[in-house]
Amino acid sequence: MSGAINNDVIAALSGVAVLYGCVRLLRDPAGLRPVWGVVLGALYGLALMSKFNMAAVLLLMGVAMTWVAWRRGQWRQWLQVGLLAGLVAALLAGWWFVRNQLLYGEPTGFRILTELWGARDPRDSFPVAVSELPHVWTTLWGRFGYGQIPLPEGVYRAMSWLVGLGLAGLAVPIFVRRQRDTPFIYLFMLVLNVAVAFGVLFNYMLVSPAGAMGRFFFPGLPALALLVFYGLDQWRRLLPLRRDTATAAAWGLNLAMLALALVALFGYLAPAYARPGSFAEADIPNPIDAQFDNLVKLRGYALSSDTLRPGEPLDVDLYWEVTGQPPGNYLLFVHVRDEDGLMVVQRDTHPGLGKLPSSQWRPGDRFYETVRLYIPETAYVPRTATVSIGLYAPTPPAYRLGITGPGGEAWGDALELGQVNLIPAGDAHPNPQNQNFNDEIRLVGYEYSQRLLHPGDALTVTLYWEALRDKLPDYLVQVHMVGEYDENQVWLTSDWRPQAGQLPTPEWAAGQIVRDSHLVLLPADLPPGVYRINVALLDATSRTRQNIVAEDGHWINDHLLLAPFHVEP
Repeated sequence: MSGAINNDVIAALSGVAVLYGCVRLLRDPAGLRPVWGVVLGALYGLALMSKFNMAAVLLLMGVAMTWVAWRRGQWRQWLQVGLLAGLVAALLAGWWFVRNQLLYGEPTGFRILTELWGARDPRDSFPVAVSELPHVWTTLWGRFGYGQIPLPEGVYRAMSWLVGLGLAGLAVPIFVRRQRDTPFIYLFMLVLNVAVAFGVLFNYMLVSPAGAMGRFFFPGLPALALLVFYGLDQWRRLLPLRRDTATAAAWGLNLAMLALALVALFGYLAPAYARPGSFAEADIPNPIDAQFDNLVKLRGYALSSDTLRPGEPLDVDLYWEVTGQPPGNYLLFVHVRDEDGLMVVQRDTHPGLGKLPSSQWRPGDRFYETVRLYIPETAYVPRTATVSIGLYAPTPPAYRLGITGPGGEAWGDALELGQVNLIPAGDAHPNPQNQNFNDEIRLVGYEYSQRLLHPGDALTVTLYWEALRDKLPDYLVQVHMVGEYDENQVWLTSDWRPQAGQLPTPEWAAGQIVRDSHLVLLPADLPPGVYRINVALLDATSRTRQNIVAEDGHWINDHLLLAPFHVEP
């Protein structure tokens, strides 16, 4: 993180600076003096400038000042130092909050943040936040690529044991009578710092789906490290060891953490972003020699499977040889389309998954890459789908590279690699699903009356629901017809109780399967194109969408996009 442009590193530095200033105040023989108002105010102002939620470290300053005032009877100085610290902090950071108020209508800028990342209702999100804590723990110690490159599970388990053993050691002096070597207030300040940092993190998880990241705990990490070392030392004192073993143990643990950092960097992070490997002539599967313009030739390819179920991955291996110097960056597309020409899944990426963009190609380069796509869980099956690839320039005027065969014959601008059979995951219902709405109702399947329509036609969407318990609340089924790539572009909407109001959810019994059909009448002036159906479950009173939850309890979404269909002129 220290190599990234990120305010969490500055927040960690300013947070530990506030803690250090508080400890120095506690150790000052003169107690509260005006200089502490300037120092603490400056540190607090810098903390506020690094991140607005660092406002919580005010609690550390308040405890330190109050402790000194209580022990020394300096209540007048307490007021003076507090006012001076507030004035200095306001001079340093106040302008920033005034600016936010003028620009965004509120001083913190949090509303703009929610527009980017979304928001959660803390009244409902507590179970979700708790379920995300294991992920937070792994990202605290090392999980790279925005969570996609984890370390071995054993590393996280070892850190859990280390931290747990250290924190448990804080209780050793309670049961073993010995002279206290560290004043209570110092330990309390460390514990308070950890609690404040965790409280800020967890509160952010309650209100934002982007909050489940360990970097938000960085301001409390130094205090946690000190507490862990102190606790481990308490365990050491129970053993018949020489006193100088403490220094050796501290060095050993720090060297182990350094080794972990190096292993994570060179053993996991660097390989994940390494240049794609080369290949030998004998290693090429399915030789094809398809030339893309005069820039690059696809020498061969391989598909990981010819039969897939919804939710399963498809790996597409591509073997490239550069034949010319590209003028810039081109993007690779991989499309999977069914026999109706409708997109099942697609992926657009830089060649080499971004690790070897075309601007870095040199004639003669050879590299292979694997592009993974996941068949959507809502894919319409059974179907036979065609896998095709191509290269295109993304910036206007956008265009695809032409493709020619070994003999110079034109192959268009999308190269078909092969076909895959998409089969159902089960046969109990059409297009079997396992979409759990709030552990109350499960969507177990769906089907369309047709997938090729014309303006003015009627589309029947049939949903198959399973009641997961008795005495369900009153829910509405919301069916939206939306654009293929813009689910916010709603063309048609329908909110009805199941079976057109004839079988409301409070009348369902646990285990009951309900066949629920919705008629979607296409307008006569509907523009031709590809559309999708968006399904949600609404509370009949509040009209709030119910969340789809995963097996581990975390929220997936509050709506479900079904397969696309085509409207022809």
